[in-house]
Amino acid sequence: MFRIDKKIEKNHLGAYRRRITEAAAYSHLITELYAAYAFAGTYDGQAILTSLADDYDRLSARGDDDLAVFDGLADVLLNRLADDAAVSDIPYEMRQRCVNIVLADAFMRCRIFEGPDLTVEGGGHNDLDR
Repeated sequence: MFRIDKKIEKNHLGAYRRRITEAAAYSHLITELYAAYAFAGTYDGQAILTSLADDYDRLSARGDDDLAVFDGLADVLLNRLADDAAVSDIPYEMRQRCVNIVLADAFMRCRIFEGPDLTVEGGGHNDLDR
């Protein structure tokens, strides 16, 4: 059982708890999003996750706090989407929502931030299986 709250705490992201947990509830849609990108020929899911992990490493190496790293990752993704003609007709707010979902998914897949072994037995209503 993956405990998203424990990972949020470990990475000092409590100020973004609501944002992360709300977006995480939509992570099951991420496969469809990755498929849409692959169909459009722009990115595939593994490329996005690998790139995001590299961006995380680069941003965290600067010594910024975890909230600044999270914001930096969101900015990186939003900038990439701004340059992507395939999504140019999608309103900014929807792109921002999608970025939050991608970040929450990468967070849960342990591609970004610390805590790949945060597992417990049992779990509560705020826990997400992964």
